[in-house]
Amino acid sequence: MESKYVEKLPWNNINDYLLKTGSVRDPEAFIDKSIQNISDLIPFEQARIFFFNTNGKINDYWQMGTKKDWTDVYLEYYSKLDNGKYSIGNLIKDYSKYYTDIDISVLDWTAQSEDEFLKDYIKPQGINYSAIFTIHAYDDFVKCVFALDRVSKRGYSKREQAIMKIILLHLENLFRNLHITLLKNNEKNIEKLDDILSVREREISRHICEGLNPDQISKKLFISISTVYRHIANIYQKLNVCSRQELIIKLYSFGIIPAN
Repeated sequence: MESKYVEKLPWNNINDYLLKTGSVRDPEAFIDKSIQNISDLIPFEQARIFFFNTNGKINDYWQMGTKKDWTDVYLEYYSKLDNGKYSIGNLIKDYSKYYTDIDISVLDWTAQSEDEFLKDYIKPQGINYSAIFTIHAYDDFVKCVFALDRVSKRGYSKREQAIMKIILLHLENLFRNLHITLLKNNEKNIEKLDDILSVREREISRHICEGLNPDQISKKLFISISTVYRHIANIYQKLNVCSRQELIIKLYSFGIIPAN
């Protein structure tokens, strides 16, 4: 990092950000704190966070400032277009490999040649620039990917990229520690979950964490899809969650982490 950027960085603001996120002890609070406060240092209008399972597949996402339909159509269609040219994996330079440093990709969509993705996905949302970075867990594999989008005409400066790298070093360590803590408490938490969910509900919960959808769970367990949905509804009620993302985060807090 060049010294002129280091000297001019807003160190007091960075320190405030690190203090706000440093006390976080669960994955849900980690996501909330990290994304809500980062905009004070690195302004953006839209954000998406993609969560990966141990097979390197996206099994859930979180977003703000944009419609769910856009993210769904990206995952279902545009991420697979042109042999995955615009997949998360290609945008962050092959997430399946081990990393030794924080990985950040800053994309200037205004300088890209127009194709179907740019014309029908990027431009209709008004996106001009994207900053994409990865967070790894204890096993050094990517666990989530942040995508911060700007609709303004101002790109991400070198100063802002320097801030990102400093912040991400902190978030990386925090997220790793969260997963290590979950693993250490796995046996104790599973015992608690045994008192809440039935054997079948815990089985379905594990498959949800592995990224399986209800139809896949139905086929794997040889039960009807209506039965799967009934079990999922019971799990939602017992764990007091309202969405798949909340469910996965809650299950992670109980130590249900799919094996590698």
